[in-house]
Amino acid sequence: MSRIKISFVKRSKVFIRLLIVALCVVLLTSLVGLVTSYNYPDQVVEEIPRASISQKIDLSYVVLVKKSLIYDNRTILQPGEAIYVKFLEGFNITYRLALSSSGELRRVDGSYEVYVNISSPVWSKKVVISSGDVRELLNNVENLYVNFTYLRDYISMIEKEVGSSRAYTVSVVFNARTNVELTNVSKSYTITSTSKLELYYDTGKPLIDVKTSTPETKYVDSLKQVKPTEVSLILVSMNIITYRLLTMLFSITSAGLLALTLIVVTQGRSGEKSPIILLESKYRDLIISGKLDQVKHVVAVVYVRDLKDLIKVATMRKKPIVKLSDDKTKFAVVDGDVVYVYHEATEKQ
Repeated sequence: MSRIKISFVKRSKVFIRLLIVALCVVLLTSLVGLVTSYNYPDQVVEEIPRASISQKIDLSYVVLVKKSLIYDNRTILQPGEAIYVKFLEGFNITYRLALSSSGELRRVDGSYEVYVNISSPVWSKKVVISSGDVRELLNNVENLYVNFTYLRDYISMIEKEVGSSRAYTVSVVFNARTNVELTNVSKSYTITSTSKLELYYDTGKPLIDVKTSTPETKYVDSLKQVKPTEVSLILVSMNIITYRLLTMLFSITSAGLLALTLIVVTQGRSGEKSPIILLESKYRDLIISGKLDQVKHVVAVVYVRDLKDLIKVATMRKKPIVKLSDDKTKFAVVDGDVVYVYHEATEKQ
């Protein structure tokens, strides 16, 4: 039976230790989570796309040249081939306007312009080639021929007026400004796109550099919505306010349980002390240590079974309690010819 009791006590102590460790871990984790949660804002602004529109002017070209040995008597060159100024006649450019949106188009209008911009270090000139409604270009392929021989003559005429230059840039620019309305949004949008074919011409060099630029223009109309900040806790998402309240609740609960457990453990350890030690500690002002010699004229010796009764006698009779030095579990109160004695062995009988 005693072995079973000892085993049970040991298991209880292990359980209490594990409980204290678990409560400490929960308390620490909750406090860390609570403190770090204030590093995040209570709310975030989320942009929800309402409409998206994209527009692009696609360009492609071929180069027209004179027959020559260098080109094997070919008159058409593809992009990327070397272009000699001496044999260049012009460019045949194909272009189209591509427009797409997230919803069905209700209305499309606007304008476009195609022009050539000629510039040198000292002068610049813009020549409009064509313009009109963007609906003429929308998903339709158009052709434009740029006569380089005419451009060289045009540059020569300007040079006679302002002076000659060594280098020139000829840009063929395609610009479209489109107004769009969608069926699912009661709002009008304007989107502008520009594509270029650029020639870099240096009179001191035999070749011409050609570059094209066809960027896609995108416009996204978004609604801003304020939402609580979301956090994840063990695969469960919740807003930051709920998370703070939850971690605070865990902190308070675990701290309370930890304090209660420590109090119970402390009281349990105190309860394991001998009643004599506890009472002796409580009534230390009434107890003195000493040794009783033979008391004369003793009428009676009263053996009390409880130390509390002896303390009651000492309090009522205003007498000290003598803790006998020869037996630390034996106490006595001398009241005239009556001696009151308490012995722990007597209490156990």
